[in-house]
This record gives sequence, structure tokens and C-alpha cells, in this order.
Amino acid sequence: MKHRTFKFDRPTPIGRAIRTRQIVHVVNLAEDPAYLTREPLAVWAVEQANVRTVLAVPMLKLVGVFGIERDEVRPFTEKQIKLVQNFAAQAVIAIENTRLLNELRESLQQQTATSEVLSVISASPGELEPVFNAMLENATRICEAKFGSL
Repeated sequence: MKHRTFKFDRPTPIGRAIRTRQIVHVVNLAEDPAYLTREPLAVWAVEQANVRTVLAVPMLKLVGVFGIERDEVRPFTEKQIKLVQNFAAQAVIAIENTRLLNELRESLQQQTATSEVLSVISASPGELEPVFNAMLENATRICEAKFGSL
């Protein structure tokens, strides 16, 4: 099974799902306005990838679509559409959880770095070099830089 990533700002079914934030179910892509007006991605999908039936479910809260395709003209059932909607909702939750976890990790790294610098300051009253070294070391580590200077 192939997975593709595209940028969709076109009149394709997926582009329409993104713009309208509604499910787009195309029973026969060869009869869809995007194909009939010769939109390049729709033409490629029909003529090269043999796509016929398309279901595009917007992933709400994100700019993205969970899309599935068939190489035959056969509509998706209501049960199948609901299942894909459920997967799209779960994908949004997983993406949001990942984003929140990354933010939490970054915040913890910054707090840890600040704590380390404060420890150096209290252990080295009147000495700037250890404090500057600690700041530079933490900034370089947190920013994932190879080098730093102060």
C-alpha cells in the first residue's frame, strides 16, 4: 500500500474537503468536475493511478484530509464513511497529543536549563565565566546547535 503526501489547494475532491470542511464522496472520479476540467492531479489520478471512487474526510482542527480511494466505481457505505471519520478524528487527537507532549518536553528542558544556570550563579557568586559557560552550554543543547559563542 502506497502513502502519498500532497499539498491540496486545487478543485480536487481532497481540496474541496479541505475548503468546505465537509466529507467529499466521489463515486466516479472520471465524472467529477476536477477531472472533466482537466485538473492535472485529477487527470493523473484517473489516467495513471486508475482511481475511481474517492472518499475525503477532513481532519477537523487541522488542515488535512484522511483520504481513501478505490480503483473501481463502487461507493463507500455509510458504515465505511463513519469508520474513516473515526480514523480521521483519532489522527487529529494523536497529532494534537504529540504536539502537546513536544511542548511539554521543550518547557521542561527550558526549566531544567534555567535551574542549572541558577545553580551555577549561586555556586559562583561574583564569577561570570561559569555562569556564561552554563548559559551557552544549555542554549546550545536546547537549540540542538553544534556550536555556540558568547
